[in-house]
Amino acid sequence: MHCIGDYIYIYYVTKNFASIDKRFGAGMIDGLLALGIQKALERATHSSTSSEGGAIAAEIMSYLAILGYFVYSMSMMKRTGQTPGKKFLKIKVVDEKTGKVPTLTTVIIRETVGKFLSTLVFYIGYLWAWKDKNKQTWHDKIAHTIVVNE
Repeated sequence: MHCIGDYIYIYYVTKNFASIDKRFGAGMIDGLLALGIQKALERATHSSTSSEGGAIAAEIMSYLAILGYFVYSMSMMKRTGQTPGKKFLKIKVVDEKTGKVPTLTTVIIRETVGKFLSTLVFYIGYLWAWKDKNKQTWHDKIAHTIVVNE
């Protein structure tokens, strides 16, 4: 590492951006995990109750499970820069200037506002990474993050 001004430049970061394929794969793994948890909880709750109220409770529980997984993933991003899918594929999100794990504020901005804007018009914010020299999506640019291989 070399210190230049206020920023730390990590050499491996500049040439070690995670591929679009790995990023897509990590997103798929995370999505399938969330869906699996939702469906398992929905099935367990629905099978134990046969009334209309039970069906509503099952729906509420399944959405709470997705919310719980989202909160869990954001806490993992704050601690390690990785969701379960990113960890499996050995990639992580880091601050573009320091190379360190993003702050909680950065994670929240990236995962909520940033990803909402990335999906807004035909997912163009995700597709942007194919043309970007640092393979950044819009949510990366908004949060000042990059995704690198471990």
